[in-house]
Amino acid sequence: SHPESVIYDEENNVFYVSNIGENSEKDGFISRIGVEGEILEIKWITNLNDPKGLLLHNERLWVSDVTDLVVMDINTAEIIVRIPVEGAESLNDITIDEQGVIYISDLAKSSIFKRNETGKIVEWINSETLENPNGLLAVENDIFVAAWGDSKNGNLLRINKNTKEIEQITQSGLGNLDGIQRNEEGEFYVSDWDTGKIFRINKQGRTNVILTSE
Repeated sequence: SHPESVIYDEENNVFYVSNIGENSEKDGFISRIGVEGEILEIKWITNLNDPKGLLLHNERLWVSDVTDLVVMDINTAEIIVRIPVEGAESLNDITIDEQGVIYISDLAKSSIFKRNETGKIVEWINSETLENPNGLLAVENDIFVAAWGDSKNGNLLRINKNTKEIEQITQSGLGNLDGIQRNEEGEFYVSDWDTGKIFRINKQGRTNVILTSE
């Protein structure tokens, strides 16, 4: 029901999928999917609003849910805590760096929030230059952003965690960018929500379409 994000649990060999649901309050849910695509449990964790980005960390599943960060126990399939994010408007993707700091994009506000090791969540950066950030990926000292853009013109961006300097890796605007992952060669796979295209992008911004999903 309007699936948004997917994450692989290597230890349990299953995928978790966030489902936004329809238009009813609290109709969002998380599904468990087998590696061959079989639905193990369609409504594995329920009572969410519009769950989007997923993060698996320390046997906990973290999900952004509009203006809350929700933490769930993957062993009991129960919600542990809902953490309101002050100032958030529409939280989207989640990533974690090597120090255990969690970053959450806010597409509507063109912001990124940060949760440090103590659990405090603050607005880390707010800028139009972020182009309405959607997908996030922490790599060493950088946060890579798949930007939604304002008219199907979002780019792949890089943010230096220390200086907060924002660098535009692609230059022409690719679309309403959404998910982002990285391969072993250091290239990025980025999805375009509007066209269903999957781009492969290197660090110099060279871009190839490797798949179009309709």
